[in-house]
Amino acid sequence: MTSIRLATEEDVRIKVLVPYLSELGYDQNCIDYEVAIEVQEGRKRKRIFADAVVYANDKRTAPILLCETKHPNEPLTRAVREQAVSYARLLDTIAPLALITNGSQTQVFHVLSKSRLPQLPPRNELDKDILKFVLSDDQREALRQEAKHELFIIDDVMIFKTLLRSCHNEIRNNDGLDPTASFDEMSKVMFCKLYEEKENPTRNRFRTAVFDDSLRRLNVNVVDQILEEAKHQSGYAEIFSSDATIALQDRTVRKLVSILENYDLGLTAFDVKGEAFEYFLGETFTGGLGEYLTPRNVVEFMVEAIDPKNW
Repeated sequence: MTSIRLATEEDVRIKVLVPYLSELGYDQNCIDYEVAIEVQEGRKRKRIFADAVVYANDKRTAPILLCETKHPNEPLTRAVREQAVSYARLLDTIAPLALITNGSQTQVFHVLSKSRLPQLPPRNELDKDILKFVLSDDQREALRQEAKHELFIIDDVMIFKTLLRSCHNEIRNNDGLDPTASFDEMSKVMFCKLYEEKENPTRNRFRTAVFDDSLRRLNVNVVDQILEEAKHQSGYAEIFSSDATIALQDRTVRKLVSILENYDLGLTAFDVKGEAFEYFLGETFTGGLGEYLTPRNVVEFMVEAIDPKNW
């Protein structure tokens, strides 16, 4: 798109995006930068920022194009496209087009179908608000809900991977366990976290404050106590053997509690946990035990080809 020297994402925005939009007739008075978008799904809430939003007029009430700029060295991957499309759908009024650029490459997508356009249409070829002629209110809301879900799924996968890695590092550094034992102990602690979220949502004991208080006053590791209770409760007794315990130091368990307590694992989609665990297991066991996980895309292809049925 340009031979201008680019070193940062800001360079891409100032030296590439702005001139490009001007050349195609998009008025600078109709463009907002760093547009805040408030997003909420269930109890999860976050604020995201669109790099640039182009509106139909200078009143800036009807967006027609959302733009995301990336670092010159960052490839324009599917994840970048999904981010831009999700942001476009989450504006108060959905923008029909989304553009992504890293300075050397520029891609434009139709927000409804996610299909790629050959190029960004000149401003005079766009209607003021094409969405109102093709989408009902219900269809718009469905797109927003899908965008929210995809946005939080992407974030949750990365967060969950980070949590697993942090927990594993704590166990390795404090207790020196091998990867297999470390994973077993971490799974027990995470089970206790999920158990409390499901069975005791109003008096959740999986908290640092409760852990410290129980250990100080009663000399009881509350996570050990949670596991012991769960082992004898209907619906959970078959998960662990009757003599199963958490073979970690109290200080290690406390650290895991502090890492996990502010996240609601029960709200995390099953696929997110599965993908993160696959990633973690691959990093932990690959090579060391000579075990390799089948890549997720291969698994999906095999399932689609076989098309198994429940009988």
